[in-house]
Amino acid sequence: MTVTVGCALFNYEAGGLRPENGYDFKPLQNAMAVSPRVPDLIQFCEGKHYARDGGKGLLLAAKALSDQFGVPYVGLLGYNERGPMPPVIFYNALKVLHLPPWHGHGSVNAFADQRNIGHFLVRGAQASGGGDLRIIVGVEHWEPLYSPIREFAARRWGRYGTQCTIPALLSGDLNCTPSGDHFAQRDWAYAAENDWFGATHKGHEVDGIWAPNTAPLDYLVGSWRDGDRHGGAGFTLLAEAAWRACREQPVEARPDLLGPDGRILPTVNTGVDAGGGLHIDIALANDPMLRYFDPASFQIHVPPVGVRNSDHRLLTWEMAF
Repeated sequence: MTVTVGCALFNYEAGGLRPENGYDFKPLQNAMAVSPRVPDLIQFCEGKHYARDGGKGLLLAAKALSDQFGVPYVGLLGYNERGPMPPVIFYNALKVLHLPPWHGHGSVNAFADQRNIGHFLVRGAQASGGGDLRIIVGVEHWEPLYSPIREFAARRWGRYGTQCTIPALLSGDLNCTPSGDHFAQRDWAYAAENDWFGATHKGHEVDGIWAPNTAPLDYLVGSWRDGDRHGGAGFTLLAEAAWRACREQPVEARPDLLGPDGRILPTVNTGVDAGGGLHIDIALANDPMLRYFDPASFQIHVPPVGVRNSDHRLLTWEMAF
């Protein structure tokens, strides 16, 4: 029997924290309401101060999601070395069972490549060799300012690629776009002219020419040359797998994946970054996980004009185990 698991990736701006009025999760509910299915695994960024006051923010966010979808969500608060804004995994306890360990918020003496990595059993699903199906789900929010630190984070994830026999799904706001002109491109000259400091975060200048700094993601998925990926640690971009699956379709058939220019949509909303948004909210699967991915289910949810629930867009997809 096939067991389907709905997945979502969302960077909810500041975790819904309003400086004067506490948490506001109505925009989170509004953003998640467009999901075509109940998300059983939600990889979530910017849990700002979610550990404070006995985990109040984490528990309220889980309740808001449970109220929205009518299932019991449990939140696993992650670790962020930069400050009190860690990522979170929210999971539907009716669909997946969390297994120890979880090296998240407050973890000490933990190996860095095990932080924010969750192990789960998919209820009712069997592994190909028999027995319960175990999967790995990880979430990160990579350094926004400096690409070499992002590359170091990518190397921590490398162990879950080619050499990992357990299906692994790793996602987050990686503050980095992959190489390849089939992804949304930024007007780097405009960005450098109007927001030089911001342009240095995700781009770099070589001999007077600005371009995206793609090295961290390319380490994981391979560099894009001659219409294909070469090298890499053994991961596949789910957005790219979906793009490959629909290349014979007209662009108009996938407005939830492709822009009018045929490129994979940015995941940052319009008007946030000078020169245009990039595809930086990234979902990756290793080969054992990729076989369960339904590429037709992958969507980047572009909000209607004038609507902004967050600075980032919701991504959803489905795994069929």
